[in-house]
Amino acid sequence: MNSKWVVSHCGSRDSYQLPLAIAEADALCCFVTDWLRTPNPLKFDGTKGERRRPQQPVRPRLKELRVSMLASLVLRPPRRDQFLQDRLGEVAAAQANAYGCNVLTTSYYGWSTLPRVRSAGQRGLFQIHPEPTVLRRRYTELSRTDARYMALGKELELAADSNSASTRGWFSEWHNASVLIAASNYTKRTLVQAGCDGVKIHVVPYGVDSEVFRPIKLAPLDEFTVLFVGSRIARKGIFTLLDAWERLRLPHAHLVFVGRGRSDLGGCQALPERTEERGAITRHELVHLLNQVDLLAVPSIAEGFGHVYLESLAVGCPVVGSTHSALPDIITEGREGFCVEPGDLNALCDRLLWCHKNRDKLREMRSAARERALLYSWANFRAGVRNALGIPPSSAPSGQNALSYVNRTTH
Repeated sequence: MNSKWVVSHCGSRDSYQLPLAIAEADALCCFVTDWLRTPNPLKFDGTKGERRRPQQPVRPRLKELRVSMLASLVLRPPRRDQFLQDRLGEVAAAQANAYGCNVLTTSYYGWSTLPRVRSAGQRGLFQIHPEPTVLRRRYTELSRTDARYMALGKELELAADSNSASTRGWFSEWHNASVLIAASNYTKRTLVQAGCDGVKIHVVPYGVDSEVFRPIKLAPLDEFTVLFVGSRIARKGIFTLLDAWERLRLPHAHLVFVGRGRSDLGGCQALPERTEERGAITRHELVHLLNQVDLLAVPSIAEGFGHVYLESLAVGCPVVGSTHSALPDIITEGREGFCVEPGDLNALCDRLLWCHKNRDKLREMRSAARERALLYSWANFRAGVRNALGIPPSSAPSGQNALSYVNRTTH
């Protein structure tokens, strides 16, 4: 059996950590994507796109499907997304079949790739999101208990047409995988709840760039300040957080919202006093803000991982977050942060009130938060991916040196 791998995903997912993980072990046959960032960490050179005729590969190659812009002009969602998913899967499977390779793709794209693979190799699925049928049931239950959660109908798991080929496919795509990787134990549990064999699922937590997200000596803000990062949508727990802030009415306290994307607030809920919306900010601004605020609070309903938690910890900012994420895997309760069940208003109020009364203890938690985050590097993530896929180490260089290695071997 060929030990090489075809890796496929759309966009610059996690700065191409999946293909880079396999390239570092000299096991990458081909990387298939719809768009390659410029400049990009992989630094692929040479002929790109469909003009290249497949030849027996001895070096990693790139298949860049330059159809995203055209599809965006011609098609509208969801037909555009289905077209891109189908085209990506078709090309990735064709590469795997042509060279007898293993294949690794990501959730919501696996439906178009894995069933088409006929080679005897492994069919890997990186489950980015919690299992969609489990999410669909959870969202439906919540929308029946609180009218505000009708906004969850905008989430893909509820909004997608149940009769479309893509929806039917990604609701069952894990059935076609021989090995799965999840970034959190919560995501793994949702797969098991849906019927997946837990033995096939490997938990590999994401990494964080601790050189970018780092402590900086800045004066703390005068008032107790809680930061929410992300789209102001129901799935991120925005209603629970606002309800808690309204109930507590903490003196000398401030709640700040930052992030781009849609908002589910609309006219259904006015912002409480002592709240501020700043909209989209740069990564540099986020790092500075995390160094100044007392606490990050994102009590999401569901997260495949919750990368902002790890970024906050890397800066040294304690976190209040969801048990339905990777946070319980990362922190020790009360040492670097706190976990609350989604929608548990009383628990969230208790944690916010404790933090407000114990700002000095929160500052003492900052060094522990930073120390914990340093355990989660992207190099460790890539090594975990290789271990999950059974890829043995090679003489190929690791870390930043591997970037130039991939560059050399694509000519």
